Order: sequence, then structure tokens, then C-alpha cells
Amino acid sequence: MRVLHIGKYYPPVPGGMEYFLRDLLVALSKKGVQAYALVHHHKTGIPSSLENLEGVRILRAEILGHFGFAPLSVKFPKFLLEWIRYEKPDLLHLHLPNPSALWALILPLAKDIPWVIHWHSDVIPSPRTLKILYPPYSILEKCLLRYASLIIATSPDYLHSSPVLKNFPSKCVIVPLGIDTKRIIDSTSLRTNWAERMWKSGSFRLLSVGRLTYYKGFDLLIKAMTKLPKDIMLHIVGSGNLEGYLKALTKEMGVDDRVIFDGYLPDEYLSALFHSCDCFVIGSIDRTEAFGIVLMEAMWHGKPIIASNIEGSGLRWIMREARCGLLFEPGDIRDCAEKILWIKNHPEKALEFGKSGRHHLEKNLLISHVAEKIIGLYEALK
Repeated sequence: MRVLHIGKYYPPVPGGMEYFLRDLLVALSKKGVQAYALVHHHKTGIPSSLENLEGVRILRAEILGHFGFAPLSVKFPKFLLEWIRYEKPDLLHLHLPNPSALWALILPLAKDIPWVIHWHSDVIPSPRTLKILYPPYSILEKCLLRYASLIIATSPDYLHSSPVLKNFPSKCVIVPLGIDTKRIIDSTSLRTNWAERMWKSGSFRLLSVGRLTYYKGFDLLIKAMTKLPKDIMLHIVGSGNLEGYLKALTKEMGVDDRVIFDGYLPDEYLSALFHSCDCFVIGSIDRTEAFGIVLMEAMWHGKPIIASNIEGSGLRWIMREARCGLLFEPGDIRDCAEKILWIKNHPEKALEFGKSGRHHLEKNLLISHVAEKIIGLYEALK
């Protein structure tokens, strides 16, 4: 079986959607599916390239720039047409949101092949740019969903809360995301020693990871630190457009000695920080945080988790199913701080949360489990 995946980006470009796509393609290829992907380069000036990564062919299309949050590529439809014409895939697997997937509506050859749409998240028109751009995009988005043979939602909570997916209930199935734990690098003694030096001696260690953007709620975590004892430290791993603002906020709040920005870290260093922290915390504020791949990385490391209780998000669903930590009310700084303090003061319960999360991950959320379910869906469409 040959399946062409249409994605936005692909690792080493960081991101939950990107990491999942990589893990899924590798897992599918190991199970006998010829899976390959058409994606974009993430920066201008990089020529289109065909790569073979871990046995999977990845074609990255050159981009002219970005419009809103979307990459613009005049070569994307040409590559899509060529790959359909010459590779003759049995299925198209479209990962949304991704405006370039809309080219499938225009190409007759694409419309002759069954489509699977992987609905990673709704487009939440929060920033001003998205409020302007989303209405016309939403019309074409619904056309994509009408043509699709099958729509994969990543959690029952997200499916039931999505104003878009509610129009296509008979096409929707639930398959949670998963991770390949083999790519989570075990901490060497060298990296572990580095991580230990990053924390103050005797501190309670909080870790948060993600793109420094509006919906991740890092400003809430920084403000929560002002309500916590001075022996609590927070490391924030990631980069993004709000980095300058968030660093200035830590100084304004007087917590710049306890909140450390690490920027982007290679996997072995990130793994070492996960290994050395006491608790993982996610402060996201809306359903743009649809699932949380990084949540599963924390579960793999056996860490208790404190997360935002976002209605309709898969984040809350995983936390409830895995019993791996505590939820706080979205945007509630005091509630967040109280949950952190509770975990600090109840180490035995924190250990139970960590073990429960690890067990749930190994039983339900490994990429091998997810790939098997998706192959079953593919075969039903042949």
C-alpha cells in the first residue's frame, strides 16, 4: 500500500504535529506501508529537496515566505501533481491545519484518490491575523472535509467540542496521537551532570516545553511563580515570537533568577532536563493546544504533570485517562500556583502520578499502537 502524506513541516523543524508525522511515517514503513510525505521548508531561500530519512522519503518544497502562520510555496501544487502522477498512491493522508492541503481540491488526479484527513486541531482565530484570514479559509476547509473518506480526530473531547467536525459525525473516528519512545534519548552521565548544574541546589524543579507563542500560557506560569516559595525553579524550553516579552516579564515580576529560558535544546539535553525535573507543567490557555505531544514525553519520563483544564481539549482527556497529575482552571494564576505547591508537598502522590502516566503511555499511546489502528483504517478504504 502506498500512502502520500501532506504535511506542513517535518523534523528537524520542531513541533508536536511535526514529531508525530515523523514517528507515524517511520512506524508505518516498518509495518509494510510505503509512506512518504510532501511538506514545506520552514525558511525562505532553501531550495526544494528530496530526502530519505529513516527509510522514509520526504519532499520539502521551497517557500516564498509566510502569510499569517502559513508557508507560501508556488512549487507545492506542482510536486503534489507529480507525486500523484508518478507514484500512484492508493491514498492521500492530509494533516490539518495546513492551507497547502487545499491544492487537493483543485487537482483532478487528487480527487480520484480516497482521502484521510488527520484533524490535529481546529483553527482558533485568536490573533487578529487569524480572525481576518480564517473565514475564507474555513469555506475551503469544509470542502476538504466533504471530499474526505475518513476524518481522524485525536480525542473524543476534541471531536465533540469542534464546531467544524460536528458537521461530519459519520466520517469521524478517534485515534489518539502517539510517540516513538525510542527517539527519546536516554540521558548520558554527561548530559545528566549538565542538567543537574542547571538547577539550584535543593530547589523544587519545574519544567515546561513549547513554542513561545500566545496560546501556550507561559506568561501565566511566570506570574504563578510570584506566588510560590523561592526554592521553586522553572525552566522554559523553546523559542518563538514572545521570547522578548516573556523575558521582560520575568524581570518585571522579580522572578528572573528563578525562571530560566533555555531556548531550543537538542534532544539529548531536553531529555536530561526531563529526567532531572520534579514536575512538568503546561499552561496553555485554549483549544489550540489540542493534544500535547510533549505531555507524552513527560509521561514517558514518569513525571507528575500539572496542566490547564481546557474544555474540549485532548490535553484534559489524556490527564483524566492516565491519572498522571492535576488540572488547574485555564488562566487562573492562583489555582496554578496552588497545584504546583500541592505536588511539591505530596511527593509520594507525585510519584504515583508519574508511574500511572508511564503505564498508560506504554499501554495506549505508543506510535506502534497508533500505526496499527491507522493501517486498519487504510485497509478498510481500499
